[in-house]
Amino acid sequence: MEYNFQKYNSTAVDTLNTSYDYRSIMHYSTDAFSVNGLPTIEPLQPNVTIGQHDNLSSIDIQEVRLFYNCLATGVTLPTTTTTTTGNLTNINDFSLLNMLTLISTNELL
Repeated sequence: MEYNFQKYNSTAVDTLNTSYDYRSIMHYSTDAFSVNGLPTIEPLQPNVTIGQHDNLSSIDIQEVRLFYNCLATGVTLPTTTTTTTGNLTNINDFSLLNMLTLISTNELL
């Protein structure tokens, strides 16, 4: 699992010109992969919480929009019939297509 903690320089990572996102749904928690409960990651910024897995952060949403080019005008999606239920901000209930639809129409913000 050590490969999960490799450091990469700025030429190897495409940040899409966004700031570092401690609140990203993809960010590990401070004790991720710990065998003794001690921290495995220490944020450079003091007093910041990292590692939540409930919702997309605002930067997650911004990066998806940038990556899939669905900024102001939205995104063209394949024709499909989709039914969604439950909490609209909980991404566990949605496929990528549903997430992109919500992001492109600002319903996820």
